[in-house]
Amino acid sequence: MNAEYQEINKRHFANELPSMPVLWETRLDEVGPLIAEGFRLDGLAAKRDGVQFILINPVVRGYPGQLRRTLCHEMVHQYLFTKGDTTTKHGPAFQRILQRLSEEGAFVGKWASDSEKASLKAWLDGESTRLNGEKSELDRIRETIERDREELDGKVNELNQRISSANRQGSGWPSEEEVASVKSQRDTFNRSVEDYRDRGEAYGADAMRFNGQVNRYNLMISYPDGLDEESAVQARRTADVGGLRH
Repeated sequence: MNAEYQEINKRHFANELPSMPVLWETRLDEVGPLIAEGFRLDGLAAKRDGVQFILINPVVRGYPGQLRRTLCHEMVHQYLFTKGDTTTKHGPAFQRILQRLSEEGAFVGKWASDSEKASLKAWLDGESTRLNGEKSELDRIRETIERDREELDGKVNELNQRISSANRQGSGWPSEEEVASVKSQRDTFNRSVEDYRDRGEAYGADAMRFNGQVNRYNLMISYPDGLDEESAVQARRTADVGGLRH
């Protein structure tokens, strides 16, 4: 951690931060719930007896990129401390530096304002509801197609048996109207399958776009502003629309 601190200090703070210990501290788990119910405190920038230091909750090791994000967050605090700003907390000055670090690629995450996060989350909620409805409709259509296919298969088999029997006996062939009716039903069925496949492909494309925005949103809420694991949005599976042709 200390080597990573030095690398971030050199690359993103022009070595303006003083050397300071970066330490694991399991007791941060006890502090989070005192701040807010369910809150997890991943890091803490502190100063004691004139010595600045950073404490890191070991739990961050279980989340890819979390240590780096936490360290960047606490280093912004320490940087502001060195400038005499001990009251900013997460205000404009903090956010400006955090945004700069994000743009410079100091951590894997995406800086965003609260309004941007809220706007994207509202879109995700609405789109998720729409996609749930579309997936349910696709499932209903698939069940209907399966039933129609069984019914059509029965009619085609019956027609073929009558034709085979008539060929052997030399009489009793189905009428042209009967044959045309089955062919018409088959054509209608195949069109319904094509429509279903097109709709399923559109759903899959929408789900992929949704998943891209999910990834974007989850990066937005990733630490350094404190990732709330319960708030992360889950990606969607696309519909299985294959294998439905007569």
